[in-house]
Amino acid sequence: MKYFLEKYNFNVWLKPSFYLFLLIYGEISATEIVILYAIETIVVGLFHLIKLLIISVFRADFPKEKWVGLFYSGFFIIHYGIFVFVQTTFFFQFLSMEDQRISDSIGFQNFSTVLGFPGIQVGLALMLISYAMRFWIIFYQSGYYKTVRVESYIFQPYLRIFIQQFVAIIPGIFIIFGNAGFIAAVLLIIIRGVVDFFIEKMRADPIYFTKAFNFLFKEKIKEGLESSDRLEAEKFLKIIVNE
Repeated sequence: MKYFLEKYNFNVWLKPSFYLFLLIYGEISATEIVILYAIETIVVGLFHLIKLLIISVFRADFPKEKWVGLFYSGFFIIHYGIFVFVQTTFFFQFLSMEDQRISDSIGFQNFSTVLGFPGIQVGLALMLISYAMRFWIIFYQSGYYKTVRVESYIFQPYLRIFIQQFVAIIPGIFIIFGNAGFIAAVLLIIIRGVVDFFIEKMRADPIYFTKAFNFLFKEKIKEGLESSDRLEAEKFLKIIVNE
């Protein structure tokens, strides 16, 4: 399974292909596609919390480090929870202008509403399976959790979430104001699929990772990036792409 996952990018192309299938055959609406990618923020946070707890319990070399890890896990719950609350509140306010089923009130009512959408239920089920596979094969079974410390891993999902929200909000604008829902949803699925592909390639291919690093930090390299600083930057980037 690990070979199949990494060799053929199974986890990368399966999800967008399935979403496109649902969209084309009318099993999910364009608005629900945008909602689905917004909900992914919560799914990412839940799996990341599990990872932090595993690192805290099994990676710590001394008992006190376990408590430090649990402290960081608690900090993540508060910090990420506030981020998700603000982001989803804004998001539902935004979508309520187009979909009468969604309320513009602040609270958890909209979560129970959207989870009742059949398209969301099917798409979310696949998403959970997808993240569970990555968690088990890439994070746990490979022993990756033994190589990182909780204080450096805590902010791992934030860059990915920023990219995710950026590529979700723009198509959402076209869906609401441009009357181009189907095309916007297709573009959202494709763009996210391409982003996921390149992130996965950076994770699995060391040569490609080096090329991507040199491109992302080309200005710093031109200015004369110290070898120690380069190692730290590479270490941080590897943490970012290892989900």
